Amino acid sequence: MNGVSQKITIYPCYFLNKMPGTSPELFLRQTVAERITDIAERLPTGLMLVLIDGWRSYETQRFIYETTIEKFRADGYSEEKIKQEIKRFVAYPSKDRDKPAPHYTGGAIDLTIAGPAAGLR
Repeated sequence: MNGVSQKITIYPCYFLNKMPGTSPELFLRQTVAERITDIAERLPTGLMLVLIDGWRSYETQRFIYETTIEKFRADGYSEEKIKQEIKRFVAYPSKDRDKPAPHYTGGAIDLTIAGPAAGLR
């Protein structure tokens, strides 16, 4: 993804935070990459997309899932409430080829929009 648009930068924060199974590279399905590039080019002057994570390993997905559960527990959520809420935040790290988490396939992306004050490039 690097170099495809002046309005896109990659900030691999999961890798930089040393999460297991991460890479400094960002991988996406070609169709997702094309859509992200199109969206970036339509942003108003001064704004850009910051891509954080695309394809994700099982190890990384499991780490994020388990860490999120621990945060819910630390916030006092009951196990029943965690089961209800977790789906809204992170996909289950399934190894089922018929029901993979979207990040396993390069079909999902974590991103944000940044302006001039972000100091990224």
